[in-house]
Amino acid sequence: MHEPDDPDLIDARHPARGASPSNASARALSRGEVERIRRGIYLPAGREPEETPRHLTIERAALRQAVAVGLTRKRPAVFSHRTAAIIHGLPLLGPATGLVDIVEPPDSARRSKAGVRVHLAEASDTDVMPWGAHFVTTPRRTALDLARTLPFAAAVAVLDYAIANGLVDRLAILDDAKSLGPVAGVAAARRAIEFADPRAGSPGESASRALLALLGCPPPELQVVHRSPLPGIRHFEVDFEWPELARIGEFDGAGKYLKPEYLKGRSPGEVVVAEKRREDALRAEGAAVFRWGWPELMQPHALRRQLIEAGVPVRFAAPRTLF
Repeated sequence: MHEPDDPDLIDARHPARGASPSNASARALSRGEVERIRRGIYLPAGREPEETPRHLTIERAALRQAVAVGLTRKRPAVFSHRTAAIIHGLPLLGPATGLVDIVEPPDSARRSKAGVRVHLAEASDTDVMPWGAHFVTTPRRTALDLARTLPFAAAVAVLDYAIANGLVDRLAILDDAKSLGPVAGVAAARRAIEFADPRAGSPGESASRALLALLGCPPPELQVVHRSPLPGIRHFEVDFEWPELARIGEFDGAGKYLKPEYLKGRSPGEVVVAEKRREDALRAEGAAVFRWGWPELMQPHALRRQLIEAGVPVRFAAPRTLF
């Protein structure tokens, strides 16, 4: 869970917190020394290094917005949905909304405005947990809320990760969904929960599996182990395999060639060569290997065409968008 404090934020409404008077803050804003996060809340300019990965920049911006909303509220807030997912470190696919999600009782007079999206719903004591001076919905409640409201592929990515990392029990959250009765999104939530699989190796693999299902492809086997003929490597694990078709599909996220945990001291070029040798060894077993990445997921028709060319049956048209 991400911590609720952000020492870089300046609360110009409270000089005791080290802030300057409002007119001085306005001058600093006009000179480009600070940027406004919310009314009265500022961030010194240049605090985000240029080389910071885009997904981390978006995540930090969302967390700062949540902290800023908390600073401007007279009563403790209960952060929920996408904001709660970011707080808990759950993967969110699709475009960022720029909104802070909070949940309020059904009889609350609060409405969505000024960058805050209000969800009117019951939230019991077991549905929330402390987050600094405020509250956040638990991973279990957050996953259920997102399963009801996110597109199928994005919901599956959240659920795969939450179940795999022990944040959510599948049977428990499925019981939660069943107990909701005929409310909006419950059928979609049950479908996503039942489809979830903790064997997914990444959010990209989760979204890929969801798209394969939406296209009506035969269900692939996941994380299939192959003995390696290469020296120093005992086995290979492939993302998706259709043994009856002798086809292997691999999702290639950019992280495989950029992130230190995947590089393991190797250069990106060395990883490319290792992947080529691995693929050659799999082909030597008689399987056809094909790959896709985020560009194909962002344009589902491109992956549909690739599947057909690779000899994997496809029954349905591609959705216009996946997220």
